[in-house]
Amino acid sequence: MENFVLYDEIGKGNQRVVYKGRRKGTIKYVAIHCIEKSKRNQLQNSVRISHQLNHPNIVHFYEWYETSNHFWLVVELCTGGSLQTVLQQDIVLPEKTIKSFGKDLVSGLLYLHSLDIVYCDLSPQKIILDSNGTLKYSNFSLSCLRGEDFDETIKMSSVSYKAPEVIDGHLVSLEADLWSLGCLLYQMFTGNTPFHASSYEKICEKIRSQTVVYPIQNLNGGSIKATENLYTLIAGLLQKDPTKRIDWFELCLHPFWEGELSHLTDIVEHLKTSQQLQDSLCNDSSQLETLNANLDLSQSCIENDSLLSHKSFHQDFDALGNVLDIPPEEKLNLLSLEPDNNFNIAKGTYLLSKNDDELDELNAASDNINTNDLDQINTQNILESSMENSKVVIDLLKSNSTTLKQSDGFIGLNLNVIDHLYHSSDLTVTPIAENSKLLKLSLLKWDVSSLGFNTVSLQVLQDSSKDYLKQYLNVVFDTFLKFHKSQEKVSIRSKLNLLAYLIAIAKVKEISNLILEEHYQQYLLKELKHSQNIEVKIRIGRLLGVIGSCSSYISPSFNMSEIFNISADQIKQNFRLSHIKQSFLPVIGEFLFFAATQEETENKVLHQWEPSGAVFTIINKCLQQSDDHVARHIAAKIIENVTTTTGRYCKKFLTNEVGLGLWNLYSHATTDIEKATAASALAHLSMHSPTIMQHVSDRAGFNVFQEALFTGVLQSQISFVTIFVTLLSSSIHFKRIMQEDGFLRRIIQNLDSPSFILQAKIYILLCEMISRSHETLLNSCELKLIGHLEKNARKAATSEHNETSEYAHKCLGVLANTIVTILPSVFEGILHILEVVTGRHHPNPAQTKQLRSHLPLMTIALHLVTSSLFRKKIIKSIDFIQYIGKILQMVNKIGIGEINLSGASIVTLAENLTSDVFSVVEAIGQHPLILLENISDIVNHILPMLILFRKSDDGNLRMLSCRLFTNIASIYLEKEDDATPRQTNVDILIKMIENTFVNEIEDFLLDQDPLPSYCLRLVLLCAERSPHVINGMLKEKVISTLLHILETHQNETGNSTLLNAIGLLNLFIMKKELDFSWLCNLGLIEYLTSAFMEVASSKEDDTSLLLQLLDTIQQIYKKIETAVKSVLLNKYQSSSNKDLSLEKNNVEKLLKQSKGLCELNGIFVNLLVFDDDDIKEWACRCLYLSAELFGGSNDSWFTNNNVVIFFQAILSSNRKRQKILLRVIKRYVTSNAALKDKFKSSFNEIQPILENLMRIEPRDSDDKFVKDVSNDLLKIFFT
Repeated sequence: MENFVLYDEIGKGNQRVVYKGRRKGTIKYVAIHCIEKSKRNQLQNSVRISHQLNHPNIVHFYEWYETSNHFWLVVELCTGGSLQTVLQQDIVLPEKTIKSFGKDLVSGLLYLHSLDIVYCDLSPQKIILDSNGTLKYSNFSLSCLRGEDFDETIKMSSVSYKAPEVIDGHLVSLEADLWSLGCLLYQMFTGNTPFHASSYEKICEKIRSQTVVYPIQNLNGGSIKATENLYTLIAGLLQKDPTKRIDWFELCLHPFWEGELSHLTDIVEHLKTSQQLQDSLCNDSSQLETLNANLDLSQSCIENDSLLSHKSFHQDFDALGNVLDIPPEEKLNLLSLEPDNNFNIAKGTYLLSKNDDELDELNAASDNINTNDLDQINTQNILESSMENSKVVIDLLKSNSTTLKQSDGFIGLNLNVIDHLYHSSDLTVTPIAENSKLLKLSLLKWDVSSLGFNTVSLQVLQDSSKDYLKQYLNVVFDTFLKFHKSQEKVSIRSKLNLLAYLIAIAKVKEISNLILEEHYQQYLLKELKHSQNIEVKIRIGRLLGVIGSCSSYISPSFNMSEIFNISADQIKQNFRLSHIKQSFLPVIGEFLFFAATQEETENKVLHQWEPSGAVFTIINKCLQQSDDHVARHIAAKIIENVTTTTGRYCKKFLTNEVGLGLWNLYSHATTDIEKATAASALAHLSMHSPTIMQHVSDRAGFNVFQEALFTGVLQSQISFVTIFVTLLSSSIHFKRIMQEDGFLRRIIQNLDSPSFILQAKIYILLCEMISRSHETLLNSCELKLIGHLEKNARKAATSEHNETSEYAHKCLGVLANTIVTILPSVFEGILHILEVVTGRHHPNPAQTKQLRSHLPLMTIALHLVTSSLFRKKIIKSIDFIQYIGKILQMVNKIGIGEINLSGASIVTLAENLTSDVFSVVEAIGQHPLILLENISDIVNHILPMLILFRKSDDGNLRMLSCRLFTNIASIYLEKEDDATPRQTNVDILIKMIENTFVNEIEDFLLDQDPLPSYCLRLVLLCAERSPHVINGMLKEKVISTLLHILETHQNETGNSTLLNAIGLLNLFIMKKELDFSWLCNLGLIEYLTSAFMEVASSKEDDTSLLLQLLDTIQQIYKKIETAVKSVLLNKYQSSSNKDLSLEKNNVEKLLKQSKGLCELNGIFVNLLVFDDDDIKEWACRCLYLSAELFGGSNDSWFTNNNVVIFFQAILSSNRKRQKILLRVIKRYVTSNAALKDKFKSSFNEIQPILENLMRIEPRDSDDKFVKDVSNDLLKIFFT
């Protein structure tokens, strides 16, 4: 890697980090994948397939390296993200884009198929885009050559894209890739895969039986059907029968591509020829190897020959190496063992994984033994053993933790921290014997012909009866005894040969059980005592380890102590021989773990199984020595496994010496697997005895010890988070952890980890920290903890649910509920100290210290109430609004001087408290649904406190409080609701406004902006609900102030003060009891006319203001109209001449006062063709009322252009408006000869319009009226 320069991290996956890099001496940028050693198989397969591929639609492989801890893969740099990301962002794609993307997919896939490479998992996660938007195939970890059998690997591919024949168990084929291509095209158009359901079985059933639905794209409320060409292409690719599926010729020449892929037919011809050749040779393995060699896939990148046909355990990765979600049913098929109850974790659960070295060894050993069968048998043994011996240990550990606070309605109630701290992976154990991760095992070989008996395959042994197995073992061990008695030179070679065979068959559970049941182990122990050959001893040790690992039952009367003692003696006598220790330590570990689990399960002491003290001394001694790191690792593994139990054997390891030994191993380990084992064992010790961890951390140095939280591999970090939770729950190192600079920040940063388990553990660690320190919660919020929680909660909601994500979700719930339950005590602390200092001249030093401690905590509430994750929870779960009301009251006391916080050291605290509490109220006010749901609390606790600040000396605070009060109150007053409880609260609110804003309106109107606007808006809303409110405002000073506002703000068209002032004047005008002449005398008409002209001539189209002005003018006209009608009505009734004369004089006066409105008629005419339909309607009404009242008496406003506009409006109006406009025109021309002449001057333009109106067929009274008036107008204009 010295040839490359690494830059920024550009991606992160499971045990893989991707960096942007550059080759030294060039400007060529590349993507460099740093991959954990555990991903060897996936990497090797990907390199094997892709290392010589060269195509513009395939990510180019450059080279790979292996260092001591990682693999490094150098490939082409693509910065466009994955196709999955594009689909998540855009949901659906247009057909033009699908065609462009599809051409890239088809070209790349055809190139692969031409080389007999099956991509196997064509899904959007594995397709990435370069900077130009070109699609490229990446990550060939699941790919294979045509005809290769990768059963277990295929199980890991995405089920939604699997072909039906693959689901039914057939080999993945080129045709299966075409099926996946069809699924992808369908998804790009519709946003969904063609067959989707809630479970794995349902998806499989739909894929097998359901026909593909015609693709329809739903977008922006509408739907678009796919073109016929796209549908036929998808339908052809998604044929259930692979023989009927569209072939490459049809695909490339399909009309959907419009001939743009026809040039690929030459490659298709080559592909067809290649397939025919391979089909003819597939029965001859040597010829098949020759055919595969023609692909020129160099073996230099493959570490061993078995890689071409290995069946090792694979995980599915996307383009950045992220583990893809696998349905739970598929996980079960892969034999991954997970407990049903996340919080009742059984100890000693085995982690099932396959060992590559073991597979290679068995492949080379004998053709008579099927290695796949062997793996399945061994896995089943482990599974059954784990399930039989599992026992809950969590209840015994609960005493080490602090119980969380409980409250109704929260997630995860009645569970303490321990219930959430431990995950199934924490108490999962792996085999010690034959574990290639612990030690490098030599390859076992044996010569079948020299064994002296006929060997039987593992499948036969597994299916055989117990009697047959006994007979078979008799033959095997009789042979062993015969070799023991034969000549020395011959017997050693024969014994090694036979022992190698026994190690292989002992992995069958029944064989191991019978060896112990029939006491055949005595032959082995006897040979150990007498043999001087080291290799024989090593091989017997390996055999005993396998027996201990694979046995599912051992009789209580079995003398296990003898195995312990002899194994310990062998190590003791040959302590300097590493291979002896590495062979017999696993024997001790496997049998000790079996004994510990069995005693715990049966709840009794089995004396026949009891190891001597020398056994534990040997384990501890191996752990402490530094020269044999393999033996140290095995010893740590033994401790890790045994400490998942709680019996007497576990307690043997609960010492400071063991803890220090494990820490020493962790500190000096050279491999990540050693560090992970040591860290896991330390975590198990901390479960049983946190004081051991206190001793270890003291000896190691706390800074060094806590650094392990943030360094090392993921599993080590998880273990150390567990350790720190147990330390905190026991109040050990609490102050040191809290005071450690940067500790909290680094912990929160680790929440970005892709590991759900690490996230969950950190949630629990934060629970312990914040439950002991409110300041820690404040610091966490300032370090963006809430943002991390929201982000992770969204991820959990959108990701596929599995056991680990559910675990993380529950732990997140525990943390969230802990934060919520802490909040009341935060409020109580703030209120308490403020009550204490109320009335004091100055707080004393102790009180000042408490003020500094408690008042800044108000920021916590602000962080929570602005969070979508916490907002509803804190408002519903605690008396949040009541607390805010009380704190507002305290802030008001600070403002009026009842609480003196003016000291130089605390004045900033008061300012910040005020800012925070008002910000909290503002945040609540931005969510109408919350306001409506909590109307009673808001009206009774928040609004009364806000209104107190209307007289504050602080102008900014006065404006802020009024703004918040207005915004919140407006939501209640604008909401029409007849529900009695809510109406009661609205009545209280109206009374509150009446007693303050209405009674003090004169002061508010004279205050600085925007206070008049807030007051007017509130008063207007109250008056609309309760008209009696305006009675107290009918004062000359109030009216004059409103008119002054009308004058001063008339050129500010967007000003809310002007709009509200006009609205309030409108209510005054509508009041029947009010003498309208009084308003006119105050200059209403003049102010209103001037304002309307200014607004109408403004370049800014303020529709709401225009409508409000038009409505007000219409109300004035209606007021006058009512008065005129009253005079006319009284004229024909028996009224006294005196009263009639007085009323007539008043009306004439009123008409004279309001005649100035006629100046607006020209503007009304222009508004008849305004863009807004409501403006047209209201202008038309105003014109009609003006014409009825004043006729054509004032014609100064009228121009020839008005005639054109009139008839344009008639043409574009509905029948009712046409009726009104024609009536207006008739009134004008019949009352004013000058107006008649102006209309006649444009007769040529208006004649055709009137004639057309005359030709309409009357269907109702409106039609008849329009026809008649049009006829009358024509007659008038002709005369």
